[in-house]
Amino acid sequence: MDNKIIEAINNLGGLYLHQNKTKKAISCFKKVLSINPNYFISSYNLGVAYKSIGNFEEARNCFNRAIQSNKHLYSAHRALSQITKYKKNDEHLNLLMKLFNDKQVNKIRKTELAFSLGKANDDTGNFDQAFSYYKIANDLRRKEIQFSLKNEKKEFCLIKSIFRKSIFKKVNKLSNQDSSAIFILGMPRSGTTLVEQIISSHTQVFGGDELNFLPNLINDKFIDNNGKLTFKKIAESSIENLNLIGGQYISRIKDLSGNSQKITDKLPINFKWIGFIKLILPNSKIIHCVRNSRDICLSIFKNYFVNPKLNFAYSLEEISEFYILY
Repeated sequence: MDNKIIEAINNLGGLYLHQNKTKKAISCFKKVLSINPNYFISSYNLGVAYKSIGNFEEARNCFNRAIQSNKHLYSAHRALSQITKYKKNDEHLNLLMKLFNDKQVNKIRKTELAFSLGKANDDTGNFDQAFSYYKIANDLRRKEIQFSLKNEKKEFCLIKSIFRKSIFKKVNKLSNQDSSAIFILGMPRSGTTLVEQIISSHTQVFGGDELNFLPNLINDKFIDNNGKLTFKKIAESSIENLNLIGGQYISRIKDLSGNSQKITDKLPINFKWIGFIKLILPNSKIIHCVRNSRDICLSIFKNYFVNPKLNFAYSLEEISEFYILY
């Protein structure tokens, strides 16, 4: 790779970040910025990388540099708001207000600004105004995404019909015996991050963060030609096929963790697949995080998610309905 092609180096860093290889990602973004300090995309990406490992001071510096180079990088504003404790007349709060009230900015592009302003007003105790901004943010975001509560209800019913006691008769001495995976799951905003931080502080545990390995394997193996999940295939899977899938999952997390003894996967939405997890990896550990339902639903409403599996998150009614399904 030509070391002067900063776009390629930045994209490589983005790939490493997607694979949870944070150190390699940081190295790439720093390399870009050593060539061009004003390349704001890499400043933002570097901030995201630092934020993911809890280095909030460096993350703030990176987000501020990105905003200084391009004040219309709204993702940087939102990311900065998440790690800022606002006070009245905060400089960044004033900038957020100015940008949000700018009539030349397309309304749909103000989604992330509205989430940021909700957070800032929440911090300053202006709760009515905070809720107003959160409502605007969620209404705008809901227009950007597709979500069908009807389809969700159908999927939940199919999951419950497949993963009954009888299907676990397949699990026997020939099943994959690996016990290195620790699944931390539950509703989003239920405390999975805190639990993973506690567990991964142990020297023998690698914190994998939110991994899409399991959903990707399910999609690879059980999606039909029309792009729909075929639960019948799951129900009819042989123990050999289930072992193969379990082995592929373990191989991926071992590659990520450098063969750590234990690896956590804290993708909350994996709660849907507890039954499948116990088929492919019966010796894995599952930690189900539980929190007050109202706290969870409100916390979801106050956040912007990039995972399309969380498209239920932008309406209080749909959040509540999804929680009931959960």
